[in-house]
Amino acid sequence: MENISNSPTFPMQEPPAAENIPLQAESDPSNPGVHGFQMDVNNTTVPVSAGDGPTDRQPPISSLEDLKGNVFSEAMDQYSCQFLHQKLQERKPEDVQMIFSEVKDCICKLMVHRLGSSVIQKLFEVCHEEQMNELVSSVTANVSLLISESMKKFLDCLVTRKQISHMMAVFSYFTPILKVIADGSSEIIVNESGSCLIQDLVSIGSIRESARRILAKIMSDVYSLSKKQFGHRLVEHVIGFERPGLIQDILFGLTGALCILSKDEYASNVVKKLMEASERKFAPQIIDEIISSPDLLSIVVDPCGNSVLQTAKKCSKGTVRKTLNDLICQHSELLNKE
Repeated sequence: MENISNSPTFPMQEPPAAENIPLQAESDPSNPGVHGFQMDVNNTTVPVSAGDGPTDRQPPISSLEDLKGNVFSEAMDQYSCQFLHQKLQERKPEDVQMIFSEVKDCICKLMVHRLGSSVIQKLFEVCHEEQMNELVSSVTANVSLLISESMKKFLDCLVTRKQISHMMAVFSYFTPILKVIADGSSEIIVNESGSCLIQDLVSIGSIRESARRILAKIMSDVYSLSKKQFGHRLVEHVIGFERPGLIQDILFGLTGALCILSKDEYASNVVKKLMEASERKFAPQIIDEIISSPDLLSIVVDPCGNSVLQTAKKCSKGTVRKTLNDLICQHSELLNKE
């Protein structure tokens, strides 16, 4: 297995540690005597959505000079990226060079940013040969960019035989790398870099065969991956695709061990993600296994297990919710001593 410890890293937020939140009585309106428990790219304009960037804006940008020194960050702003897109559309050499000089060293981040990628794709169209030569070196230094949405535009804008030959050589090398990754994906997930790379690969439709092989490898080892620091992130990433077939395969691989996993620092996050998936379609099956376990009490008093039960409470309704409340109520005296 090849060592890919130098693979690109991407910031990922570690799920917060579960808190052992005290359970409090919750009155059942339908029965005052019963208490449950409550657990606390070619367009000339860039589309703008309400959720991007600041809501109140400074006065309109009047000149490219207003952004000097900040082009990289402004390229990811919903208003400024439109201005940059417009300036590149004008194709003035001095403006192109100014924007190029400020983003060339950060192109990897912008190519995978939803707004920044639009600016970069327009930049590809207006760069001259020497500028493209510099970008070729930057792009090929980052494996994950080879499968980014912006790569097609980049390839369309290559202008010399040397640039094309260089990219062909990189992709030829990338093909056997994909095979190695697909064959040994579980061994790669020993650090954040490996986990991020696998997540990128299974998210890209253009490499479907490799993605299928990687997914098959994940499904065959889903129990072990769920208990690993970076492996659980990958399993949650796949659950996030919201494809019932994949979720059912993951659930099949974990059924019978959900109680054990609920008390695990990493795997408990997978159990919660499964309950929330596909509009909580799979929650009843998961909750039923947990509340039917003779080890339910150990789950209730465990910090991670307590967090799982909080999610179960949110995801349950009707008879399942009442059963969960009643079972927790049976152990209220012990819980009050904790």
